[in-house]
Amino acid sequence: MNSKNNLSIAKRYAKSLIELMLDGENNQAEIKSDLNNVKEILTSSPDLASAMTNPIVSAHDKEEIIKAVFEHDTKEITRNFLQLLVKKNRFDLIYQIIDSFNKMLDKINNIAQVSVTGAIELQESDKSEIKNRLKEKLSKEVNIEYNVDDSIIAGLIYKIEDDVLDTSFLHKLEELKKELIK
Repeated sequence: MNSKNNLSIAKRYAKSLIELMLDGENNQAEIKSDLNNVKEILTSSPDLASAMTNPIVSAHDKEEIIKAVFEHDTKEITRNFLQLLVKKNRFDLIYQIIDSFNKMLDKINNIAQVSVTGAIELQESDKSEIKNRLKEKLSKEVNIEYNVDDSIIAGLIYKIEDDVLDTSFLHKLEELKKELIK
C-alpha cells in the first residue's frame, strides 16, 4: 500500500478516536498523553514494535501484549483502540494515527505547533516576545519548540505546522546567489 493511502487510513482511525473521545466522558489530555506514551514505549522498544506489526504473531498474542504492557498506564478507551488496530490489522499505522490524532486535537483546541530555529540559544525574553507575536498573528494558542542550528548564521526559521518562514542569513545568501546567477 502506498504512503498516501496509509495516511488516509490513519486519518480515518484518528478521526474515529476523536469522535469517540468527544462523545464520551473521556479527558482529551489523558487520551493524548496515553497515545504519546504508547508511541514513546514503541519507539524505545523496537522488539515490542516489531512484535506488534509482525504477521507471524497472532492477533490473540498481540492483544495479550497490549494488556500486559499498557493495562496499568492507559485508559480503557486507549487499550480498546489499540486492540481494534490489532483486530483490523492496522497496528502498523500506529505512528501515523497518533500524529494525525494530535494534529486533529490541536485543530479542535485552536493550538498551533511551531518550531523556531535560531543560530544561537534565545533568551527567555526573546522566546516570550516570539510566543506573544505568534499568538497574536495566528489567533491561536502556540506550543513552541526552540532549536539551535549555527549553520544558519543569523536570523530565525519558523515552521508553523506545514508552512516555513525562513528569515535566516543563510537563506538570504542563497537567494542572493540565485539572483546573481540569473
